[in-house]
Amino acid sequence: MQLSDNKEITLLFHKSYEKLSVAEELHKNGHYEDAVSRSYYALYYAAKALLSSKGIITKTHKGLITQISDHYVNTGLMDHQIWHTLAYAESLRESADYGTGEQITEEISLDVIEESKKFIQICEILVSRQK
Repeated sequence: MQLSDNKEITLLFHKSYEKLSVAEELHKNGHYEDAVSRSYYALYYAAKALLSSKGIITKTHKGLITQISDHYVNTGLMDHQIWHTLAYAESLRESADYGTGEQITEEISLDVIEESKKFIQICEILVSRQK
């Protein structure tokens, strides 16, 4: 990894934690759909940082989810349940943002936020092991 790569990865993790913080505030204020949407983007930026650490760039949300599965879940580096948080949150984000699919409850919102924290931590650990 080059220094510029490290800077990009650091910025992506910063964005991830920023989105997670916003998700927590939205959840506290009863905005569960928006909290789930921001939680997904916290996951998205952490996953993007992880893939960037291997020089992998994706163009779509589905592509990002697939690449995490291919490079980390299928190789045993990431537990399937941790990865599932990313895939599930992406489908919930679509429901929240476009009004289709599953109803976002307080419980779902809180669960996604808590699981997002675990996912981000796992991504940080995996990135640090690649240095």
